[in-house]
Amino acid sequence: MGNKDSGIQYGLRACVFLLTASVGWVAMIVTCFAAEETIFRELAQKMQNPVTDRLSFSFVGDLNFRAGLNKETQGIFKIRSIKSFNLGDNWNLVARPVIPVIHQPEIVPGRGDQFGLGDISLALFLTPRSSRFAVFGVGPIVVFPSATEKTLGLGKWRMGPALAVVSMPGPWVFGTVVSNLWSVGGNSNRADVNSLTVQPFVYYNFPSGWYLYSAPTITAAWTAHHSDRWIVPLGGGFGKIFKIGEQKMNAAVQAFHNIEQTTVIGDWTLRLQFQFLFPD
Repeated sequence: MGNKDSGIQYGLRACVFLLTASVGWVAMIVTCFAAEETIFRELAQKMQNPVTDRLSFSFVGDLNFRAGLNKETQGIFKIRSIKSFNLGDNWNLVARPVIPVIHQPEIVPGRGDQFGLGDISLALFLTPRSSRFAVFGVGPIVVFPSATEKTLGLGKWRMGPALAVVSMPGPWVFGTVVSNLWSVGGNSNRADVNSLTVQPFVYYNFPSGWYLYSAPTITAAWTAHHSDRWIVPLGGGFGKIFKIGEQKMNAAVQAFHNIEQTTVIGDWTLRLQFQFLFPD
């Protein structure tokens, strides 16, 4: 009888041990997944915030189909960076330079295709280091007439105000960047510029690092003929936050149908992005 009781007690102890170990393993796994979800979400929000305080470099390629006189493919490759400068305990200055390299199919009869550097832009945003409800930034944007070919730029110095507003509730990131530019100098033979750019965006981040998003660039050239004034894309895509070693990265793809477009841009746009995020 004693041996039977000892066997029962041993069995009960073994069951308790296995149950405790199982609960411990489950708790550890859940904690790891929760920690991973938090890490991916924070990393995604850093990369998706246009006025983040983290240094990043992006390579963005736009393929605009059925553009130009012969309905060919226009390619715009942009090198973009975000760099934050500490202005004390309460404010940051965020610099966002963009360097475009363009392959332009023929848009002026007899000129043929052109390839080279486009007009370089620099946006500066003054943004608070902490905000209760939403992140915002405000400041100037300047565009330099750096194009190496006439059809790759507007030949004018442009300046204007820019505003960025971002909210990040839970897995969501949404907001917009708005700017308007006026020409302030440059080639007197080129047309004056008055143009609006609106860049709304919305992201939904999954725990695994995948996300769905839409980030079109809407433009209006106020001085252009009404038929050539607006570019309004409609579409979206998906992306993935990941790491190679300690290097944090982001890769994404979007597709847009331009429900309003100009002769230069065409009907459809495919956008590819590859981004590096660096430590503080």
